[in-house]
Amino acid sequence: MSFFSSFFVALLVCMLLVPLLMRYSVALGLTDEANDRKVHDGVVPRCGGIAIVAGFIASMALFWPRDPLALMIVVGGLVIALFGFLDDRSDLDYRWKFFGQLIASVLVVSSGLHIDVWPFMGIDAVPLYFSAPVTVIFLIGVTNAMNLSDGLDGLAAGACLITLVALAWLFWSAGNSVMVTFAMAAIGSVCGFLRFNNHPAVVFMGDTGSQFLGFITACLAIYLCQRTDLALNPALLLLLVGLPILDTLTVMLWRIRTGRSPFSPDRNHFHHRLLDFGLLHYEAVSVIYVAQILLVAMAVAIRYQGDGLVVGVYAVFAVVVVSFFRVARQRGFRVRAEDAAVSGERRNNWLRKFPGLQGFMVRLTELLASGFLIFAAIYPKAVDEQLGLSAAIMAAIAMAAGIAPAQWRDNLFRVIVYITGIAAVYALLGEPRFNLLQNWQINAYMIGLGLCLVFTVRLTRREVFQTSPLDILIVTFVLAVVIASSLTERSELSTQLADTAIRLAVFFYVSEFLSSRGTESLRLLPMAAMGALTILAARGLMAG
Repeated sequence: MSFFSSFFVALLVCMLLVPLLMRYSVALGLTDEANDRKVHDGVVPRCGGIAIVAGFIASMALFWPRDPLALMIVVGGLVIALFGFLDDRSDLDYRWKFFGQLIASVLVVSSGLHIDVWPFMGIDAVPLYFSAPVTVIFLIGVTNAMNLSDGLDGLAAGACLITLVALAWLFWSAGNSVMVTFAMAAIGSVCGFLRFNNHPAVVFMGDTGSQFLGFITACLAIYLCQRTDLALNPALLLLLVGLPILDTLTVMLWRIRTGRSPFSPDRNHFHHRLLDFGLLHYEAVSVIYVAQILLVAMAVAIRYQGDGLVVGVYAVFAVVVVSFFRVARQRGFRVRAEDAAVSGERRNNWLRKFPGLQGFMVRLTELLASGFLIFAAIYPKAVDEQLGLSAAIMAAIAMAAGIAPAQWRDNLFRVIVYITGIAAVYALLGEPRFNLLQNWQINAYMIGLGLCLVFTVRLTRREVFQTSPLDILIVTFVLAVVIASSLTERSELSTQLADTAIRLAVFFYVSEFLSSRGTESLRLLPMAAMGALTILAARGLMAG
């Protein structure tokens, strides 16, 4: 159960810190101004990386891994984050950034994290004087590749999340619960940040976040293939983190070919080219998400196959991607004309002819979601002290939100609703207090709530609530968890994973929909959240 807690703690801390940091981003000197290479307008806070790191560290502080190498990975990540923060504030020279990355990489390599087993070289470890520098180059390469891919809203964070979820599952399959907890902390932080970074983003993670996530992901990938499950093909690293590496190498080779420095800035990354082809912002992000999902899915599917197959799959993928962009550019390919208008309306006009139907469905959706929160607070036979304390803190924040300035109040209420939903899902993992409902019946209720939401969305105009690339991540995550749970032999734990995924996804969408309509659609739900937090706090603290 520690990995559930690890995820929730990181998610909670990150979601609470992002609005606070955004408020003081100007004073901290953490803002991102638009220029000819960037696709956003105006000034956007660049402080999300601090919240990602803080959420991860808070989770690690509570569930500290009893593994010296894992601890050193955390230290290396903090070094990366420090130099990233300095870069976000003062635009460090690239040599200073490389210096920080070198320090972090040497720290973890000197602690024993090496790429010892190489493809096509048998099962014997290569000499340290080969493996150590190659590992350092790999860590620095992935760190920078993830940083350079952070060019669109949610792009780098979402792509990193896909890999992290696969790593967590592979660690879990290998029986390494310590590293599952480690990976889930990173996943929780990324999920908390994506709530604010989804298009149109209100905050960026900057170099602090992108380099930190790139470094942590690269370390976890090496740890998995080289220290946890030695049966895994060592070339699996190419599939797990290969897309940002391919993007970076392609851009660098193009710059060298045109006589420029490989480190000179331009608009030749994959996401820039997709925009040039006429894709909209969220469409370009969605395409890259799908490519990353495909690559990671292949990694999981052929993880125990031979070197030739794994390397061959990545080579074919790379050739197909690079060839597509080259041919498309040469032929002037465009998905739509530059001046083509994109219609924002597509939903059922005839449904909106029924007076009051839309308002009724919105109220019904909120009522069902509120009932879920209250029920989840009463359902478990016991509430652990840790959950009770967390609920008490959130209840206190909820009370403070009632007297907070108006510009803070709405965001605080929204965060409280999200966090209460997470606490409710976590509470439902406990033993039932009343034997009135089974897990499948609770899931049926949530699916019914989801269907109610779908019908309500059909009554709503696209400009009020629309799908986004984050939906791809959520649906993929739910399907992956359900499929993976059906294949594992740990029946009880796999059932909990599937139940958690379904409930979180449904409640996330309901909360997102109601929040998108403004505070007039969040009347009952904040009160239900406050009531659920109070019940959980009282039960948890009394039990302690």
